[in-house]
Amino acid sequence: MKNLAFLKALCTAAVAFAAASLSPTQALAQNTGACCVRSSTNAITCVQLTADQCRARLGIFRGVGVACSTSACPVPTPTGACCVTANGTTSCVQASEADCRAHNGTYRGNGSLCATGACISLPPTGACCVRSSTGVQCVVVSEAVCFTRGGIFRGRGTACTGDACLPPPPPSGACCVRTAAGGIECVVVTADVCASRQGLFRGTNTTCANSICTPPPPPTGACCVRTSAGGVECVVVTAEVCATRQGLFRGANTTCANSICTPPPPPTGACCVRTSTGGTECVVLAADACAARQGIFRGANSTCATNTCTPPPPPTGACCVRTSTGGTECVVLAADACAGRQGIFRGPNTICGADTCAAPVVGACCVRDPSGAVRCVVVTEAACTGVQGTYRGNGTMCSSTSCN
Repeated sequence: MKNLAFLKALCTAAVAFAAASLSPTQALAQNTGACCVRSSTNAITCVQLTADQCRARLGIFRGVGVACSTSACPVPTPTGACCVTANGTTSCVQASEADCRAHNGTYRGNGSLCATGACISLPPTGACCVRSSTGVQCVVVSEAVCFTRGGIFRGRGTACTGDACLPPPPPSGACCVRTAAGGIECVVVTADVCASRQGLFRGTNTTCANSICTPPPPPTGACCVRTSAGGVECVVVTAEVCATRQGLFRGANTTCANSICTPPPPPTGACCVRTSTGGTECVVLAADACAARQGIFRGANSTCATNTCTPPPPPTGACCVRTSTGGTECVVLAADACAGRQGIFRGPNTICGADTCAAPVVGACCVRDPSGAVRCVVVTEAACTGVQGTYRGNGTMCSSTSCN
């Protein structure tokens, strides 16, 4: 027994000695634990505090020696007002969203309170804008009735106030207009107002930013201009600058590639030229080269076919020739062939008709000669009229009394 008492006294003295040897900071650390407090942003954070310090900060003390971990301060499930209907009566309870849905309730949102009338039901009727013979009128009906009347329902519980059925104002946006001084300013107006001021509307809900009315720089591109030495060089300028330098603008956003200012080769085609033996042959040349060889150019991109250089046959037409019996007949010949037969060629593409070679109808014509005397000649009526004569009729002959 004496040994047991001695050991107990020895242990007590050791504990006292250890406690006496601890610094104040070490002693305080042995009395701290996890404390869950709300931060200035309303978030829950964990700090190591004593129980008294935790209570002073309105926190929840998790116990001496408990360390701050991810599970020390679990975030409570948010709650809100939940409207539950049973036996025709709607009541409000504070619940989480999941619990509210489980009871077929209507959750009003995290943090909502039943005390604010969250479950007060709105009337089933509201403002309805319908067309009438005098325009648009507002009536208070249910949404279903409003739909059947082709109206616009403004919502349950809405009333027919002065502006309930007024159309919303037209959207506005940035508009770039000319000032009296000739500059450009930006104003926020509707598209119609912008058009009436001959402005440029930048779009609905646009704002007057610093550069919205600054015109974009004109696009540039490759421009082929003559050099002082007579050659051609490529520069990247605007189309207007290219024109002032009498250059050839290759298009917006084009670049000075190696061959952009090299003129394309002239198109070639079939060219019919004389051979040294007097014949005709076909060669493919440019138009200028064909002309230099006194050839006939058949057109750009034409090719040398079998009959490309074969001359077309001469056109034919009606030809009136004498027969062996002294009469006249009509044959279809070329002009040269008609002349070879001492015929009268009626023209290209004319055909032999019943009267193509008929003798012309003539008659007596009384005309005045340069001396003033009147004489009679037998000609056609047209020829008589051409010399301002008096035609006596078809088939009439000149006699001593024809022109009396």
